[in-house]
Amino acid sequence: MTGLIAARPAPGGRYTLRNTELAVHDTHAGTERRKLENPAALRAVLEDHFQLRLPDEPRMHERLEQLWAA
Repeated sequence: MTGLIAARPAPGGRYTLRNTELAVHDTHAGTERRKLENPAALRAVLEDHFQLRLPDEPRMHERLEQLWAA
């Protein structure tokens, strides 16, 4: 994996993800950015904020870990 990009509209704003950085854009409060700590946090963001269901397989965990090696 060379990179990961995701975006999703939300009420009053949107979520964007670029590799290991999550940005929460709120139309009233501005943008909050945070660096995700580990693959488990990335998986949680993809599932919770982006409503993606990722397979629970070692290969998926390895792919997510690659983002920290880049």
